Amino acid sequence: MFVLFFIIEPEIRKRFPYTDANLTVLLLYVFFAHAAWMASHEYQRIMFWLYILPVFSGGLSFGLVGSVGTAFFNTILFYLSSTAANPEFDLFIPANLTLLIPFYTFAIILGFQVEQKIRQERETFQKIAQVTTLRRLRNVSNIEGRADPELFLGEI
Repeated sequence: MFVLFFIIEPEIRKRFPYTDANLTVLLLYVFFAHAAWMASHEYQRIMFWLYILPVFSGGLSFGLVGSVGTAFFNTILFYLSSTAANPEFDLFIPANLTLLIPFYTFAIILGFQVEQKIRQERETFQKIAQVTTLRRLRNVSNIEGRADPELFLGEI
């Protein structure tokens, strides 16, 4: 897993466009988390929490849709793999719900936090763009030799 973090992910991010790189890394996280979960026979309840890594990656890359979508995809993998091993597997028994409810709660909270951060960054960028535009207008009015930059701004 550490090889993915420190060697493979930076190489993927260098070679692919932003969205393609994020999707590729997300799929690799899902694959490695699911493979580790499948290989951990008697520790599968503990190893289930490795599914947090792809949810975290999906949430940071794509916001609420990414985190909840990845959680849903991981749940489908969890269900299909569990029913293949045990045909009487039930996803909605209390033991499994104690895994899924915090899992989805984490995904939703992470997604909302990322969406809020994106919104704040966008508003900050817009404010900086407005200030920059005003400064350029003042510089233009000073270049034209106007004594009062407010007169120039009032003409616009």
